[in-house]
Amino acid sequence: MSKRILCLVLLLSLLLTIEVGCAFADTEHDIDLKQIFYGKNSLHGDTEELTVLQWAAYFALDCIASPNSSASDEIGLSILRDYGVERVPSQVSDFHYKENKFANQHHERYTHLGWDLNYANDQQGDLSNWTTIRKPLLINAVRQVFLKGKKDFWSTVDFTGLFHQSRTNMTDKQIESMAALIYYTHVLGDHCYNSRSTVFDRIPLARKTENITNPGLITDLKNHLQIIFADQLSSSDYRLLIAKMDNIRKDIRTVLINNDFPTIDQYSFYQNKAIELMNELKIRIPRLMEDSDFFPEIFIEPAA
Repeated sequence: MSKRILCLVLLLSLLLTIEVGCAFADTEHDIDLKQIFYGKNSLHGDTEELTVLQWAAYFALDCIASPNSSASDEIGLSILRDYGVERVPSQVSDFHYKENKFANQHHERYTHLGWDLNYANDQQGDLSNWTTIRKPLLINAVRQVFLKGKKDFWSTVDFTGLFHQSRTNMTDKQIESMAALIYYTHVLGDHCYNSRSTVFDRIPLARKTENITNPGLITDLKNHLQIIFADQLSSSDYRLLIAKMDNIRKDIRTVLINNDFPTIDQYSFYQNKAIELMNELKIRIPRLMEDSDFFPEIFIEPAA
């Protein structure tokens, strides 16, 4: 075999390896996000936009950049960069918790305690880089998907922006609240699938005593849904969703005796309520998305 043929064979093998390596299986969180957008029985395939949001959610909430981090994480960062997401870290290690705090067994601390930092009661200096890297990355991914679209040649040279119109008319508040919806979909998934946690690791579904600076997951999620679907507040799907969320929150508070998490013997009831909430979101939110003036333009292909 000549050197030229050998080089061609090696090149083809490398390309096939890269292509196979990019075909990642969806995690439970990826499936949840897709079903929040499209519904549980949807036949929609994964779009590039959905993949970008799934990767951004992973990096924002779950990536701890441990020594055993998979090479797939580097590919995930490349996917975000190639799409045009702003402020993507140059390396996976940028996501490592400062001083190696809370690796693995406590990876949720300071990333799963609430969308706003004051909910997390972070007294140790943003050890997870939540405010500096993770949260901005998720917001920037949502902004790129819903307003700008995939970066192309013209967007790189059009410094004034005169030749590029926004894909949708979403406001900055809607963009951030959409990022918060993606965030809380992930955290709710942890309530559904993971073992019992504490208020030190995961924002509770509801609190015994809540206020504007210390809400539970359901209360804060409701606030963001009100912003995202501001023009659908009188629709039946929105009203039914909010009523269901209020009822689930009320049921949960009956088992919160001394703190914001139930006792061990009440946890199965609590977890079942999380699953009930997730199922309700997967019924109502796709309908609200489909009736919005921003979602179909990007995520639903027109009928042929």
